[in-house]
Amino acid sequence: MVKCPNCGTDVPNTAVMCYACGDKLDDPFNLDSKQASLFKEANNAMDNENWTKAIEHYSQLIELRPDVSHFLICMGIAYAFLDKNDTTWECYTKAIKIKPSDEEPWEMRLEFSLEAPGHYLQSHIHEYIEQFGGSSNSLFKLAEAIDLVSNKHNNIVLDLCKKILNQDPENKKAIKLMRKIEKGPGLFSRLFG
Repeated sequence: MVKCPNCGTDVPNTAVMCYACGDKLDDPFNLDSKQASLFKEANNAMDNENWTKAIEHYSQLIELRPDVSHFLICMGIAYAFLDKNDTTWECYTKAIKIKPSDEEPWEMRLEFSLEAPGHYLQSHIHEYIEQFGGSSNSLFKLAEAIDLVSNKHNNIVLDLCKKILNQDPENKKAIKLMRKIEKGPGLFSRLFG
């Protein structure tokens, strides 16, 4: 995250404008004029839901700037809208490999993994633990992220909490998250949800 120089709002380091005040931010990718034009066309195609055209533009950008993981992430989003799940996964995975410590591709791949059918979530969890280790802090961050996005995967969150508690039996955050899941939705939600 970076701070908008105009209003001080925290915005993603890949943002080109502040979401709060609309002020144009510095180019986070240092694009030349041709690349900037291509990036604008790719974003316009995304805005117009022309996924195929967006993929074409992002592919060209990736050829010109293979060091910018954001282009792969955007291309992955476009492929997701075309239900090309394996290709979406590949885009996010390549983005992670460019800069493994960057949270954006990990978050996007997790969000995709939670919604896509198949093996993606287990693969993501396995690779996440390989990258960040199996410490109680990294496991909790993953469990919390899964819980925030979807309650369809409560069993996975519970398994992660159990791993945390095996390492740190007094981990209050994991205990609280487990209790929340085990308790389930409130009476109103069970009756009317």
